[in-house]
Amino acid sequence: MLRSLSIENIAIIKKVHIDFRDGFNVLTGETGAGKSILIDAINAVLGERTYKELIRSGSDTANVVAVFEDIDFLSERLFEYGITIEEGKLFLQRTINSSGKNVCRINGNQVPLSLLKEVGTILIDIHGQHDNRNLLNPENHILYLDKYACNNDLIEDYYKSYIELKNARRELNSIYNKIEETQRLLDLYSYQSKEIASANIRVGERLELVDKRERAKNSKLISQKLNESLNSLVGDTGAIYNLEYAAKNISDIKKFLSLSEDVESKFLAFSYELSAISGELKNMLDNNDFSEAELDSINDRIAFIDDISRKYGGNEEAVLQYYDKITNELDLFSESQTSVKDLEMKIELLENNVIEKASKITASRKSAAKDFCEKLCDTLQFLQMPNVVFDVDFNQGKYKANGCDEVEFLISANPGQPLKPISKIASGGELSRIMLAIKSVFTDIDDIGTVIFDEIDTGISGVAADKVGTKLSEIASCRQIICVTHLAQIAAKASTHFLIEKMVETDSTETTVKSISGEDRVKEIARIISGQEMTESLKSTARELLGI
Repeated sequence: MLRSLSIENIAIIKKVHIDFRDGFNVLTGETGAGKSILIDAINAVLGERTYKELIRSGSDTANVVAVFEDIDFLSERLFEYGITIEEGKLFLQRTINSSGKNVCRINGNQVPLSLLKEVGTILIDIHGQHDNRNLLNPENHILYLDKYACNNDLIEDYYKSYIELKNARRELNSIYNKIEETQRLLDLYSYQSKEIASANIRVGERLELVDKRERAKNSKLISQKLNESLNSLVGDTGAIYNLEYAAKNISDIKKFLSLSEDVESKFLAFSYELSAISGELKNMLDNNDFSEAELDSINDRIAFIDDISRKYGGNEEAVLQYYDKITNELDLFSESQTSVKDLEMKIELLENNVIEKASKITASRKSAAKDFCEKLCDTLQFLQMPNVVFDVDFNQGKYKANGCDEVEFLISANPGQPLKPISKIASGGELSRIMLAIKSVFTDIDDIGTVIFDEIDTGISGVAADKVGTKLSEIASCRQIICVTHLAQIAAKASTHFLIEKMVETDSTETTVKSISGEDRVKEIARIISGQEMTESLKSTARELLGI
């Protein structure tokens, strides 16, 4: 629970320290004294959004420190951030600078604002007039019902499946779009792929064909020269015969000669080499027989390669690169078709899973709604709404992050009136009491140690105000209540009373907060009752309310 609050340089507050106590704490004061500023300061130290304009005029920084006790349940969470709880106390601090920079600390350790807010949400529940406005929005009703039904685990489990389904659908749509885009080109790619594949071209083929065509065009000249070359090597007058003849002559006389080398063998070696060359020339000559039909075929092939190249990139290499590209596109399309089938099956399973989990949430909500309405009606009847009927209207809508239910609170405040949406018929005073009733019902299910009510008395008076005070006292028996009020009936029910006053001097305005009791409290209750000149009659009424 909140043990103390220290505020420096917030709006018209220069320096204030408040020691809150267990049970029912109430804050009262004249309009404009600074009650709302206290709530702003508490919101700031709990990590809510704030502004540098909140800093007191003439100051560069503002500071808020809140001290909590009985918070051992936070030990494990804070230990993850290296923060330990010493002597059962937790210090939250937030410093706001005129530069706009905020410094947040927990037990002296600097922490991100998000952690301060996370911890603050667990420690304090603040109910302000905006909560009444939230109650008018049917989209918020399901949140109250889920909180009462303790549906967090069910919704978290459902949400995982819901997100998985959403992602799978997004992936499928992406594939559909890709298929639609590719489908328009599929026939063209298929034709082009077949055409290029059947062309069976390869890099460098055209150059080879051009060379072959040049040989074909000059085949007669080539044959003539090959024949002449071949004739110079073979035959009775050829070089090979002459070398062999020379080798034989040397063999016949070598016994008479003193030779340093084996000349005969050299002659024979040269003749063998020339024989091999003559064989190559013979092959060239045999392969140099080109017909007109063969030349036409070469020209046709070159023309075909040129045509394919013009269509698909300019040369054989570009054509084959384009072929790889469109083949890959066709493969991807085929894979996409397979992926579609797999995803469609997966989505069907996920849809069934989401529907099943959503139905569990719906069942939990409907089961909780009955008990919730009964307890709410009991509390509202106590709060001077004796004929109230409260119900929850369920409709199935689209599947979203928290299920498929559309929930709206219906109420009939007077006999003979049909159930209608809260936003259509509830007055300001009824909204305040409905909200208090909801908070009262939640006391059985949440562990928040401190609940702050900022002007829960809006639109109520008389007996209803007295009943609201009594209900706040009941809630305060199991948790700390801090209430800002303008009603004497509520203020008189508190176990601890703080008076907020605004002191105006020549060039300065300052808010002070002090705990009051005894005669000081009698005077404050009397002031709230009338606001007029203090009389003994008013003081007597105040004492009666205080039970003294």
